[in-house]
Amino acid sequence: MKQNDIKIQIDKFEKNKTSSHHRYYSFDFCYNYFYKKQNSGIDLEKDCLQLGYYLASWGMLRGS
Repeated sequence: MKQNDIKIQIDKFEKNKTSSHHRYYSFDFCYNYFYKKQNSGIDLEKDCLQLGYYLASWGMLRGS
C-alpha cells in the first residue's frame, strides 16, 4: 500500500469517527440503555438484543 493510500484511509476513518453511528458510540448506547433501565426490571429479549448489537459492532459476535 502506498503512503498516499494509507493517508486517504486514515482521513476517511477520522471523518467517520464523528458520525453518531460510528462503532465507538456503540458502548455509549449500550451503557445508557442498561443505566437507564437499572430499576425498571428485566426484559431479557431487549437486553440480549442491545448487548448483541454492541458485541457485533466490535466483531466479537461470531457463530460458533
